[in-house]
Amino acid sequence: MKIMALDVATVTGFAVGTVGEVPISGALRFAERGAPPVRVWFKAMVWMHEQLKVHQPDVVYMEGAINSASLGGKSNPSTFILLNGLQAVLSTVVEARLPVSAKTIAVSTVRKRFLGKGNLRSEDAKPMAKAKCIELGWVDDEATFDQCDALGVWAAACEIEHSLNPKRAIKAQAVEA
Repeated sequence: MKIMALDVATVTGFAVGTVGEVPISGALRFAERGAPPVRVWFKAMVWMHEQLKVHQPDVVYMEGAINSASLGGKSNPSTFILLNGLQAVLSTVVEARLPVSAKTIAVSTVRKRFLGKGNLRSEDAKPMAKAKCIELGWVDDEATFDQCDALGVWAAACEIEHSLNPKRAIKAQAVEA
């Protein structure tokens, strides 16, 4: 089973790979800083379409959007609109291209499954996720927190898919071994 995972943000992290293998990953900004949201959404739509065509994942997981009001003043209405629009656009492309809808996974679930604690603060979780990704051999020191967050989503998604359909996940591993 091939899973694509996204940490949707102004700089979006992505990871894609087959369960049981080392995923490829990275991070990108869809448009230049200060670009109008519609330009960002359009570029995200084109990018997602291309990624689905190239990687052909069976399922896409996205870390759920965080309510900007819960960020203690670290966000604003424009960022809230931009990020929720990105979630909608990327999910819509998945809906149009894959036989299954994109799945949303809560940040607390990702942290619980990948780091062992779901209630970590962002400033604690991000370096921990990067350290774990380096330890697993998925990235080097140059990796960004966005990239490592996406890898955490990917790892959690692999666990979830395995628990939902262990025969399919195991079969996918055996075929590629």
